[in-house]
Amino acid sequence: MEIVNKRKACQEILSTQKYLPDFNIKAQDFWICYYLKTILKADKNTARKMWKRIVAGTQNDGGEFINNSTFDRKWAMCDSREKKSSGWGLNSEVSVYVGQIEKIKDLKLSLGWHKMLVICMMFYFKSIGTKRVENVNLSEFAKYVGKKSKDVSEALSNKIFAECESAGFLKFSKDQRWDSKNGEYYTIGYLEFNIPKNKDDIVMFSVWNPYNLKNYLSVFSDEVVCPCCGKTESKNGKSQTSLCRECYKKIRSKDRHHHQSDKKESAPPPKRQKNN
Repeated sequence: MEIVNKRKACQEILSTQKYLPDFNIKAQDFWICYYLKTILKADKNTARKMWKRIVAGTQNDGGEFINNSTFDRKWAMCDSREKKSSGWGLNSEVSVYVGQIEKIKDLKLSLGWHKMLVICMMFYFKSIGTKRVENVNLSEFAKYVGKKSKDVSEALSNKIFAECESAGFLKFSKDQRWDSKNGEYYTIGYLEFNIPKNKDDIVMFSVWNPYNLKNYLSVFSDEVVCPCCGKTESKNGKSQTSLCRECYKKIRSKDRHHHQSDKKESAPPPKRQKNN
């Protein structure tokens, strides 16, 4: 899943005459085709000239539109492809308020990037303009905080959901729907998410590109309690461990010692020399 305001993205591409660095280049080809053709009502020759300037202005040579036949194919396909896709009706920009940040800071989550995943969830709901969806996969937001999807385990996702539910940000609900084919009702689950802003609250930052969220990890540079020794230590939002420096060094040293011991035990015995 990619959260992108395609209209805003195309405006950015055209103004800078460069591809956006974090999004798939071939996908951006279709966005620009559709934007120029359907929204700006540009003719084909004008669009080709505009795109060649974008390709020339980008260090990456991934723009296939240098090849006219490829351009013609994407120009013809963009309507059917993009009309059905999401991203053209998203809110142009999402603002995050100081009061909302303070509420997220109070969540019992160890690391700054864990809390930034809550910001990603808020960004998602605000972008699509609804407070209720059927499913949210937090691992799909990992790329927006500079992590990989495997870094967001099921246990971490459940912890974040539980903290958000406890704080009143997240609500699980169910609806009954009629299945006309089978002649019976079935149940569907929903997630409702909202962090209300305070009266007279002020904006901390505003973003339209979710990949820019990782630039604000520093807002969660908090004191973290080490789970091993209980020592409180300052962590920045990019830290990947809740351990203090001393405990982290001890565990790393212990792991290296065990690793070396295992290597010695598994090493073959020295060969005996034959006496002449």
